[in-house]
Amino acid sequence: MNQPKRSLLSDEPRVAASHIRAHLAAGDYDRLKGSLSYWYAKLPATATCQRLLRDGYAALGDDLRSKGAVVEAIHAFDRARQMAPRSWDLIERELEAFQTFISERTSDAVSRDIKILRAALVGLRYTYQSGKYSRRVTEWLSDIAATLERIEPGLARDDRSPITAQVEQIFFSLYRDQTKTNVAEILSDILTPEIIFEIGQREHEGGDQDLPQ
Repeated sequence: MNQPKRSLLSDEPRVAASHIRAHLAAGDYDRLKGSLSYWYAKLPATATCQRLLRDGYAALGDDLRSKGAVVEAIHAFDRARQMAPRSWDLIERELEAFQTFISERTSDAVSRDIKILRAALVGLRYTYQSGKYSRRVTEWLSDIAATLERIEPGLARDDRSPITAQVEQIFFSLYRDQTKTNVAEILSDILTPEIIFEIGQREHEGGDQDLPQ
């Protein structure tokens, strides 16, 4: 008797788990990054698949941060957090990476960069405003905002700096789970129409490509 054909779709979680777990076990983070990028939009939104992506992106974020690739680490931690939005451990890792970027990279910033980072902070406030850890996150973000406010007055007004591309990628990463209405409100309060248009164009042109280190 003929056996029914198995759906390729039904095999996807099994194949993804095999690849991601093998890369984690081997500590092969380059291949892990490729597998996660490939499977991120393909896997069904089941608890098992979300745990798989969460564990993979969290491990990738830790590796990237240890290598100084803070922008990519923020992106990875944000994707891990999306799979487990109530995990304080993942929230903490994402915010620590964001704070590291501000502490270590903003010496080359211009005023425009700080405005975009401030917009990213507001986006994080929207993300966590009604969650379990909203108060702790708000206090943390307030400290970061105070740092940005101290930095900005003495900066040049140039259009771009050596870190502008990285700042924009952080912004895109942190705004992926916001509604268009929220983003429009946040941007109109902080950024000029010219900056909004330019970063919108860059996001459209760049899509979801690998982020710069």
